[in-house]
Amino acid sequence: MKKISILNTTSNDKEQTSQNVMNPIHKLQITLKLKSFGVNHIE
Repeated sequence: MKKISILNTTSNDKEQTSQNVMNPIHKLQITLKLKSFGVNHIE
């Protein structure tokens, strides 16, 4: 199986724009979806 790396900096505590605001519930939902895709490392 091919390993794919994704670097996503928009889900950290310092969102890139003031219009991009994610609360902890949204971050958790994204994290759980990534985990369901097989992502095994999320910072």
